[in-house]
Formats: sequence, C-alpha cells, structure tokens
Amino acid sequence: MKFQFCVIHMLALALGASISQAAFAVPQLPEFNYQGKLEQNGYPANGPYAMTFSLWDAATGGTQIGSTISEPAWPVTNGLFSINLAFVDAFDDQQSWLEVSINGAVLARQPIATAPIAQFALHGNVGPAGPQGAAGPAGPAGAPGPAGPAGDAGPAGPAGPAGPQGGAGDVGPAGPIGATGPIGATGPIGATGPIGTTGPIGAAGPIGATGAIGATGPEGAQGAAGATGPQGAPGAPGPQGTPGLVGPTGPQGTPGATGATGSQGPSGAIGPAGPAGAQGLQGATGAQGPAGPAGSGKYSVKINGTLSTALTRPLYPLNVLGYSGSVALISPQSYIMTIDAGGTVGGSGTATYISADCSGPALVATTTVNPGGVLALGVQNTLYYIPRSGATIVNNPTPASRSNTALGNCGAYTTPLAGTVYSAPLNVPATTGVDPIAEPITVTIDYVP
Repeated sequence: MKFQFCVIHMLALALGASISQAAFAVPQLPEFNYQGKLEQNGYPANGPYAMTFSLWDAATGGTQIGSTISEPAWPVTNGLFSINLAFVDAFDDQQSWLEVSINGAVLARQPIATAPIAQFALHGNVGPAGPQGAAGPAGPAGAPGPAGPAGDAGPAGPAGPAGPQGGAGDVGPAGPIGATGPIGATGPIGATGPIGTTGPIGAAGPIGATGAIGATGPEGAQGAAGATGPQGAPGAPGPQGTPGLVGPTGPQGTPGATGATGSQGPSGAIGPAGPAGAQGLQGATGAQGPAGPAGSGKYSVKINGTLSTALTRPLYPLNVLGYSGSVALISPQSYIMTIDAGGTVGGSGTATYISADCSGPALVATTTVNPGGVLALGVQNTLYYIPRSGATIVNNPTPASRSNTALGNCGAYTTPLAGTVYSAPLNVPATTGVDPIAEPITVTIDYVP
C-alpha cells in the first residue's frame, strides 16, 4: 500500500494587535491548524485513517519535543484533511520539524515555518530592528480588570492572651473571737481578655483551567457526481459487395414448320404449337466486392471470473474505458450499471435518505444519473435504481438520515437538499436484471478474435 502525502498549509492562531486603542491581554493559544492532502495508490484517500503527529529538533534522528498527538480514526475526504495541533511550550527560536505517520507508515519530517510560533503578525517580512526611540508619554490607565475569584478562607488566627486576673474580693469582717468564722466567698471572676487580632487573608486560589476547545463543525455536504459522458457512435458498416452479372437469356427455340395452305374454303385447323426452346446456360458469378473497413476490436468481460453474459442474470458490456477506468454493462431489461477501477459498483459513498434509518428510498440528484441507472450508495454500497419510466421526482426535499465515513453506517441528517432529486427505491433484481455482486469486484477483459 503506497501513500503519497503533501502539506497544503499550516495556519498559526495569532493575536491581533491594535495601535489605535488599548486592548486587554489574552493568553496565546498553543494551537496551529495543519492541513494536508493524502493519496493512496494514486487516488485521493477517503475514510478514517490512524494519524500521529510529533515534534523533533532535527530533520532525522534528534530528540522529540513534547508529547505525541494521536488520532486513531481521523476523517479524510477526497484526499483532504484538517486538524488543530497543540504542542504546549514547545516552540522557541530554534528550528523544529513535524513528523507524521499514516496508518503506521512514517512520512519524511517537515520543517515548521515561522508562522506557527509567531506571536504577532503585521504585513510582509520583519526588517532589522531600528534604534530605540525616546520613551513616549505614559498612556492612560487601562480599565480595571475583573475581580478575581475569592480566595479560600485563611486559617483561624491564634488565640488571644488570657485576660488579667480579677482583683481579690474584699476581706470579710472579723468574726467574734471564739469559733472560727466561715470562709469568705470566692471573689468574682475577672473580666475576659480582648479577642486576638484576625489572621491575614489567605492567598488567592489559582485561576481555573482554560475550557476545552469547541468541537469541530460538521463536514460539508459532498458535491454531486459529474454526469456520465455520452456513448461514442458505432463504426459505420462496410459497403455491400457488387452483385454478380445476370447470365444472358438462352436462345429461343426454332419455330415449328408452317402448314401448307389449304384450299380456299373453310379455315383449316390450327397446327399444334412447336416445342419450347431449351433453357439458356446460367451466367458466371460476378466478382466479389471489396471488404468493408475493419470494425472495433471485440472483447468479453468477466466478473469475479465468470463471463458477464453467463451470469444468472446476464449483463452485456457497453463500453470499456480500460483498466484505469470503468466498465459499463446493460441488462436485458435495459438497466445500466458501471463497475469502477476500485472494484465497486459506481455510485457514491455519501447518501441521504427519506427514512430515519438509512433504509431508503435514497435521494439522488437528477443531474448525476438518468432513468434506468443502477448505482451503489452509502458506506455499505447498497444498490438502488432509477425506474426507466414513472420515476418519482421531488423538489428541495428534507432528508431524515445520512450515510458516510464521518457519520459511520448511518446518522441523523436534516439539512434540506437544493434542486430536484429522484426518490430511488432499493434495487429489485427481477425488475432491473441486476443482481448484487460480491465486492471487491474483479473485472477481467479478454480480446475475442
């Protein structure tokens, strides 16, 4: 399997700069857009491909910069794809190279242009730095930035020192001499000391992480397939040979002898007729006319090893564009199908349907196929047909589902279609004379003498 790959362009996401008014600083996004064109075996690639992207400090060998970005099933449509790559803090003033692998095949590294590491872009190439000018006057103060989020509550301050002990209570009066008087009551508790000072406010919490990048917008609708070119006119038949000359007429037989003249009176009886003369000889055969011009070469077509005319439902070749093109065949019911060089029945891998489950009828633009056509549609290459008469035509319909490599086998799709389209039913072999053929289809073309 051979891949051919080229870079269309890499687009940096740069910050705009204004010299006429102040602007708030916005963090530089670490991404740049990478677009490429992929061919497989000489044809534009289609479908999901496993891709990896890594950054290196040399064209070969060297040391990898940052982490590898992997996309196990990135969509490729008509050979084109586009992806945003983010190598955080990977770019500085040193040259770096991007290494890409497709389905495990590592491609040659590509140098990163200056655009992906640019912080600001004006017009043209940057010239040498001029001498530093005098300091300009201070600009007006910018508007205050929005208040940051409230920091977490600081820890509780230390407990204040204990208040001073209250003064001693008054001494009770002396009791009479004799029995010892009762012990005086305990003095009142001293006043509570002042509350300690509040601890400092905790540091502000970190700023929240940047939100995830929004999902890529839906893939645009595939353009309609071009109309099939007209069939070439058949070669003119050779002229008919000149017919041979007619042979000469044979000589007339000798007349019988005249009877003697009777005597005058009643007429004599008429004599018998003389015998017929012998038939003349047949003339010689005329010379053969010149041969007509040679017609085109005759050929036969085999499908998966069986002559197309020997299939359960025979098919007859109309034209052969060679092994790099397609083969057109017609059934006895006058329905036409093509088999392309990729080994599939002609049609489109992207199809829209009236039903919500991609079961049909399929919607086919009237500019891409004529009545009497059988074509394969959707990821599963299911056969549909356009009736030779009474085909249903609808204007600007709104489909309910769609089948393509991006959505998989089937997905919801309700974008209106512009123009007139056929409502194509599923293929009915008894009607079209075309049976489903196991894919990939192998076509063999043989010369017939």
